[in-house]
Amino acid sequence: MRKYVLPLLCCLLVNLCGAQIKYGISADDVVFQKSYPQRKELKRHGGIATFDLTVKNEKGEPIQGANGGACFWYRNGSTSTRGISDENGKLILSNKAKTDGSYIIEKEGFYKTRGGVSSFDAPDEPFGFFERRRWVPVVRDVILKEKRNPIPMYSKRFKGKIPLFNQAIGFDLKVVDWVRPYGKGEVVDMYITIEAKDEVFRKETFKRPYAIVFEWPRKYDGVQVCDADFWSEFISAYSVDLEKPFQKKLVLTPPKSDSGGSWLPGSKYLTFRVRSERSPTGELIQCHYGKIYTSIYAHWSTLYIAPIFFNPTPNDTKLEFDPENNLSPFSCLSEEDKLNTLCP
Repeated sequence: MRKYVLPLLCCLLVNLCGAQIKYGISADDVVFQKSYPQRKELKRHGGIATFDLTVKNEKGEPIQGANGGACFWYRNGSTSTRGISDENGKLILSNKAKTDGSYIIEKEGFYKTRGGVSSFDAPDEPFGFFERRRWVPVVRDVILKEKRNPIPMYSKRFKGKIPLFNQAIGFDLKVVDWVRPYGKGEVVDMYITIEAKDEVFRKETFKRPYAIVFEWPRKYDGVQVCDADFWSEFISAYSVDLEKPFQKKLVLTPPKSDSGGSWLPGSKYLTFRVRSERSPTGELIQCHYGKIYTSIYAHWSTLYIAPIFFNPTPNDTKLEFDPENNLSPFSCLSEEDKLNTLCP
C-alpha cells in the first residue's frame, strides 16, 4: 500500500497547486520520474537503445553501403554494435544501454560523421532512448560529405611561449610561428596581442591572459568567422566564401564558465586572407587563403592555436586539405604534433 501513497500525493499536489512542470511534461510524468517501477528497473538494468539513422549525401540522396558503429554506456562498461546502410540509406544500431551513446558513420570516398546522445534515461529530455515510460529510438538523418579534391597545404598547430604581453607581435601563418626575433617566422600575416593582467599566486606575481586580439595589417587581409560542420571529420566549407566580408580585427576571450578549453567556440572555425598585393590602381591582384580550426586559447605564458592550414597557391580559395601531402616540415615537431596535423 505504501508504494502507492507517494504517487497519489504527487498527483494531488500538482492538481491543487497548479504547479508548472519543466519541459511541458505532464503531472503523470512527474509521478513517473520519482516512483514508477519500470524506470527504476531500466536505470538499474538498462534496456535496448536504438539509433534509427538515414545516411544521405549533401544533396539529400540516400547512401547505400555506409558502415556504422555505435557504442552505448552500460553498467560499468559499454556495449557496441555495427551495421551497413541499405539501398534507402537506412541504418539501425541497437544494443543494451543505461545512459549515453555515440556512433560513427563512414564510407569510402566520404568524410566520417559522428554523433551521439547523452542522458538517455532522463524522461524530461526532448530526445533520448528513454521517454514517456518506454525506450524509444533516436531518429536522425546523417549527412556524409564527399571527398572532392583535397590539395597539399601547409598544416601545423602552434604551441609557444608568449614573448610579450599587452603588445602586438607579428605572426607568420605559413611557418606557424612568431616572426623574428621571437620565432622563425619571416612574413607578418597578422598581429597578435595577448592582453593580460597581474595576478598573485603563491606569493608570486604572474600575467593572466584575458583576451587574444588578432589584427590584419594589409588592406585586403582579414578573417571570417564561420559555422563549423561540427559532427563531420571535414568541418569547414570546401572553399572560402568571397561574398562574405573579411574582418580586420578579432577579439577572443575565455568562456564565461572558466572551464578551460578553446576561446573560439567549437561550433566555429576561421578562414583568412593574407599577403594581399594591390595593383597601381589599388585593386587586389594576389593573396593567399587558409583556415584555422579550434582550439585557440592562452594559458598563463603559453599560446595555443591548432591547427592552421595555409594554401600555397596564390588566389586559390580551396580549403580541402590532403593529409598525405602536408607541406609543413616535421623536423621541428614532436610525434604528437604530427598526428594533430593529419586532419582534413
